[in-house]
Amino acid sequence: MSFGSIRMWGSLGFATSSLVGGFILTNIGIWNIYYVYAAMMGVALTLTFFAPDSRPSKKPVYITGAFKLLKNKQLVAFLLFIFTISLTHRMNDSFIGLFVVELGGNESFIGMVWFVGVFFEAMVFMLSAYWLHRFHPLTNISIAAFLYVIRWLLMFMLNDPLPLLAIQVLHGFTFGIFYLTAFQFVTRLLPEEFESTGHLLFISVFFGISGVIGSIGGGQIINYFDVQSLYLVMAVLAAIGLVSSFLYRIYYFSTNGKAAE
Repeated sequence: MSFGSIRMWGSLGFATSSLVGGFILTNIGIWNIYYVYAAMMGVALTLTFFAPDSRPSKKPVYITGAFKLLKNKQLVAFLLFIFTISLTHRMNDSFIGLFVVELGGNESFIGMVWFVGVFFEAMVFMLSAYWLHRFHPLTNISIAAFLYVIRWLLMFMLNDPLPLLAIQVLHGFTFGIFYLTAFQFVTRLLPEEFESTGHLLFISVFFGISGVIGSIGGGQIINYFDVQSLYLVMAVLAAIGLVSSFLYRIYYFSTNGKAAE
């Protein structure tokens, strides 16, 4: 089973819980959100008792291995340029709810916005076997970066929440293509024994470091300006990431030659 088909189930769970949770919170109030969390965690915990045990990994992850990977110039350069793009993604994760409220939406609409975006994300993951290998991974990443620029610009120009549902379709293509392709490309940059450690390092950059800096930086931008301006900044950052993807492509092929095809 491919990584995309496995990751699809996480997206479907996210989409369903966002839609259902939004409607529930509209009726019971956002201050009761932790009761909703507790109920969902209770269901998840119950289902774990029926899940089969997995076999131990043949490629264990070591923290010391992560420091060794920092000597890999191609990997470090790759993580630096995707950081610019993933930073915008995590800013959106943190502040899209506030953005919807500023546009006049309520809790149920926030749930609908997340549902549309993550549903199409799941579809992109599900169909990954058909599109993932049609182009070079760096081409896919550049396409995703370009779509991120378009997406953030469209959101910057919004003054009504309803069109956001249509724009959220782009979430599936931006995150779905970018995350899955970047995750797979890391495998190309590493020897087999370091693949698991490399994936851990990639996820730490994509979700962890980007999430922390995106939340702090995005909050400061909103404090000094407004949430609408945040999306203009995100479009600029994504554009920097797009240009960086072209520069990295030149560096990667010049270093690896025909072996990079």
